[in-house]
Amino acid sequence: MKKYLLLALVLLLCAGCSNKSKEIPEHMSEEAYSYGKEALAIIDKYLDSGTGREDTIDELNKIHDNIIYDKEAEGDFYKDFSLQVKISALSQKLNSFGTAGWRSSGNTALANQDLINALDDIEELRNELAKLLETSSE
Repeated sequence: MKKYLLLALVLLLCAGCSNKSKEIPEHMSEEAYSYGKEALAIIDKYLDSGTGREDTIDELNKIHDNIIYDKEAEGDFYKDFSLQVKISALSQKLNSFGTAGWRSSGNTALANQDLINALDDIEELRNELAKLLETSSE
C-alpha cells in the first residue's frame, strides 16, 4: 500500500513539474507568448543557417504584425508590447545587416569583424527575447 501511495505522489510531483514548463510569463497574453516562442524558433533556425535572411525578416514581420497590444484589454499585458519591440529590433537588425557598408568596404579583415559583430548583436537580441519569454538562452 505504501508503494502505491509513493508512486501516486511521485506521479503528482512529475505532473506538477511538467506543467511549470508551460507557464506563461506574468503580464503576457497566451497569444503573444505563442508568437514569441515562434519568433524564437525562427531566429534560432536563422542562426543555425537553416533559413535565409530575407525569409527570416518576412517571418518575423508577420509575427510582429499579428501581436495585438490592446491597451483596453482586460489584464495588464505590457510584455506583449515588449515582445513586439524585441521582434521588431531583430527584424531591423537583420535588415541593416544585409545592407551594411561592410559588404563593399574592400577590407576583408574589417568586413569579417563587422560580420561577427552583427551576428553577435543578433544573438544578443535573441537572448533578450528568450529572457522575456523566460526561456533559457541555451
